[in-house]
Amino acid sequence: MTKQVRSIRPLAVEDLRIGDFVTITHELVESMPLCFIDDSATTQKPKRVWLMPATAGRPLVVREVCLPFVFVETSKGKFRTLDVRRHRLARVSKKYARAVFDAVKRSEPSTDGDPSA
Repeated sequence: MTKQVRSIRPLAVEDLRIGDFVTITHELVESMPLCFIDDSATTQKPKRVWLMPATAGRPLVVREVCLPFVFVETSKGKFRTLDVRRHRLARVSKKYARAVFDAVKRSEPSTDGDPSA
């Protein structure tokens, strides 16, 4: 029995569509240099570093697009707005995303008041 291995595909922002399953692969972080001892520090520019977030690999579903902003929903039903100038996105397979969304739903405690559920 062979299993097909899927991989993410980098996504150009103009290819984003409502209903796409995506993940954040990198996040841009900007910070000022720590050495403010000399006068040249006032002319220094922020340092930019691309980092892999702890949430990399968690699927998000695109709910709306208004570039440069993308409104997404997490597998826990929470919403957030991403700025594609600060986030690199990749498309994940529907099968992978649905598996994660279903697993999260199954792991949530029942809210109907029945402790045995």
